[in-house]
Amino acid sequence: MFTTYPPYEFPIPPGLAHPDARCWRVVELSLHAPWFLLSVEVPDGEAGMSFVRTMIFGWESDLISFIPTVDAGEIKGLVCMVPGWKAPCGQWTSREVREVWLASADDGHQFLQLIDADGQALDVGLPTEPDTAVADRQLLLKFKPRRRRQAAARRLRNSARAGAKHAWTADQSA
Repeated sequence: MFTTYPPYEFPIPPGLAHPDARCWRVVELSLHAPWFLLSVEVPDGEAGMSFVRTMIFGWESDLISFIPTVDAGEIKGLVCMVPGWKAPCGQWTSREVREVWLASADDGHQFLQLIDADGQALDVGLPTEPDTAVADRQLLLKFKPRRRRQAAARRLRNSARAGAKHAWTADQSA
């Protein structure tokens, strides 16, 4: 799914990355299928801080396997990258995921069901979505609505009110 080439490898000084890790400035996306960005907060007890790792998953089966290995409270966000053939704009687009469900078909096959930030089911063309009915599902992740959106909406309302107040003052002074 992701292809790398030697000219794009980025040398990392020893001690700044895992000894077996290799870093790349460029990766090529060789398959036009949905993929995921998962952000996980990693506490650093020695420094009393934390940092965020963002991982790219090319297969939903890897995401299904990885999520249970991490404390759900440390997962800060999930974005599904939607290919152009499945997006209304005809280009790659991103969708913020609010809920991740592990669903099982009658035959035992497991797949993801994703709910976006607006509470709508994401139909992003995941290759493992069966045509059969869902026999069972389990909630793997649920993110709280971001306060930033609420704060942005509040700022927008306040600026609209301030604009209306200034317009009224200008009309009154004329």
